[in-house]
Amino acid sequence: MATVDTSTVTLSINGREITVPKGLSLVEAAAEAGIEVPVFCYEPRIGPAVGACRMCLVEIEGMPKLQTACTTPAGDGMVVHSASDRAREGQDAVLEFLLINHPLDCPVCDKGGECPLQDLTFRYGPSVTRMTVPKRTHDKPVPISPLIKLDRERCILCYRCTRFSENVSEDLQLVTENRGAHSVITTFEERPYDGEFSGNVTELCPVGALTSTTYRFRGRPWETQQVPTVCGHCAVGCNTAATIREGKVVRVLSRNHPEVDEGWLCDKGRYVHTSLTSEERITGALIRGGRGLEPVEATVALEHVADRLRATVEKFGPGSVAILASGEQTNEEAHVWARLQREVLGGGPSVSGPEGGAGWESLEPYMARIADIDEAGAVVVVGDVEPVHRVPVIELRIRRALQRGAKLITVGAGGTRLEVARGAQHISTAPGTAHTALLDAAAGRGELATALGDRRAVIVWTGRMSEPVAAVLAHAAHELDASVLRTPAAANEVGCLAAGLGGTTPEDALRLAEEGTVKAIVLLGADPVGTWPGGERWRAALGRCFFALQISMFQDSSTGWVTTIVPASVALEKEGTITNLEGRVQRLRAAATPPVGVVDGHLWVAELANRLGLAEPESLPGVETTEHAELPAERPARPTEAPPVPQASPAGTVDGIVVVGYRQLMSGGEVEHAEHLEFQRRRSIELAHDDAQSLGVATGDRVTARWKGGTATGPALVNRRLRTGVVRLATAVPHVGPGSVAAAEPEAPADA
Repeated sequence: MATVDTSTVTLSINGREITVPKGLSLVEAAAEAGIEVPVFCYEPRIGPAVGACRMCLVEIEGMPKLQTACTTPAGDGMVVHSASDRAREGQDAVLEFLLINHPLDCPVCDKGGECPLQDLTFRYGPSVTRMTVPKRTHDKPVPISPLIKLDRERCILCYRCTRFSENVSEDLQLVTENRGAHSVITTFEERPYDGEFSGNVTELCPVGALTSTTYRFRGRPWETQQVPTVCGHCAVGCNTAATIREGKVVRVLSRNHPEVDEGWLCDKGRYVHTSLTSEERITGALIRGGRGLEPVEATVALEHVADRLRATVEKFGPGSVAILASGEQTNEEAHVWARLQREVLGGGPSVSGPEGGAGWESLEPYMARIADIDEAGAVVVVGDVEPVHRVPVIELRIRRALQRGAKLITVGAGGTRLEVARGAQHISTAPGTAHTALLDAAAGRGELATALGDRRAVIVWTGRMSEPVAAVLAHAAHELDASVLRTPAAANEVGCLAAGLGGTTPEDALRLAEEGTVKAIVLLGADPVGTWPGGERWRAALGRCFFALQISMFQDSSTGWVTTIVPASVALEKEGTITNLEGRVQRLRAAATPPVGVVDGHLWVAELANRLGLAEPESLPGVETTEHAELPAERPARPTEAPPVPQASPAGTVDGIVVVGYRQLMSGGEVEHAEHLEFQRRRSIELAHDDAQSLGVATGDRVTARWKGGTATGPALVNRRLRTGVVRLATAVPHVGPGSVAAAEPEAPADA
């Protein structure tokens, strides 16, 4: 007996018969057939279709009225017309209705030339209007944040922005106020829209209602070029398109790569480009002399660096030069520096990123890919820091997985945003001990084991990686049949390590410097004094060095202790490749012309290598300079036997107040020189409710937190979900350790 395939439906659209999976909307079915149905509100990435704009009206034979194609599922035997006289009449009427109050200010609107409303009006709209009544006006533009302005007169109430805020970022900061014809878009309680993903709404908006303050009146589409490249500010590797005008980056847009970013960007990746033109940027080489740092010609600095490195090795022997990289270098830069270290400088220590990337090698057989989150039965976020601060767009993917039915379990000290996501479950652990929950679950005991059940999990580790932590993760992943998504602290930490730059921990490099083995230190975008553990010790180590080179975009905490400074180029100014957290190699393209005096980092180190007698290979082994390398279908085989249970705990509990410091997303030299992002920087000191009560402080009161190596004073934020005894705040140097917190001393009155 013949069987009927119930997983597909066959229908006719504009006379073309097609078969599509059951459940697809008519808009999606038409797209499968290469037929365009005009839309405004429809956007599958922001949740179910709502049929708000009515632009996608189609005629379905047998139905008396036109139907919205975005909300109507394709049915077996349907005969659909999207371009019939009735359908076109309906589409014309919708456009005429949408334009009743639209200001028709295309010549002065920033969306002009790339506006869907403008395009569809030309293609579908009526040539004349019957409306003669005065148009409704509003105050304009309304700044809903320092990054975004809202022009309500242009808004067509498609609700793309509010649906993004509700369904994707889940910050609930954009809302609709009033009802019916009086509806307007606004922010919750008129607070600034300060979500880390706010800039996405300016791209989602199909008209010029939401525009970016950093791009307003900066260019027209016919005056600009789009350069496809990759964001270099975290290890996700979001695909971007840089808008260029007169050699300068004036805007950064998303460039949807479904397996990586799904078309979303965090505000750091979208707006930090404004720092490229900062007046405080280093644009010329400096060498320390009798009067401090003095400017020199680029060729003089290059020869000086080559001479000092050569002299260091000759005087102190091989291994006397340490290279401390930020982990944001391209694969090509890293490869040349690694060869210099190995073949010319005698194989001294090299560090990639503030954490050094220690431990990831043992996790290779258990490594997850970003897209694995989509299919996971459970996502386990382990650590005391929110993913948004290390791999921001991954947070959006986790939220979407939860909406699709995955279980979300957070393990840590608590108080994070993911804990209150719909259906999430939190397991409270003391700071620095979240790994113990994984060990218990691997042994089949504890709350996490019960919560997981038989679900296949992706474990997202957000703390610092080390060999002991890696051993715990590998053992737990094997026993739980789970995979681990790494969250490196640096954008190209994975690529730098693969190219041979790195492998030494920051602690080991510091020890070698203190012992006197290291006599010269090269800082590639790194600021160990200001942002690495042991900052004061690094300061002393740099001060004792025979030679210290800094290659940086801005002067920082380490600048006062180096002997030579060379200006650095950044991702938007570079050609090359970077490798994201899942091992995907992607192409960087030079979008901006760097300031005079700033040379591409790869060209500079290649010339340095040439002066030191090292010939650079024509290509980097194992790296293809294609748009992006596809990940291999086959993954490394998982071991048949479980890795041993770690004997030593990577961390222990601490009695009393524990201060958890983390590097926030909006941190680093580039952010500090991008004034539009200043309002998003977190300055609150988070306290548990019981601790706040015992101190007699409330949210907004000033408190002081102290820990080994640092102190901070700021407004208190009482977090009822934070574990008692934990104080959390954004700091330059991440750490977890004992400390104290107290109400801040009142400030002394100013002198009369």
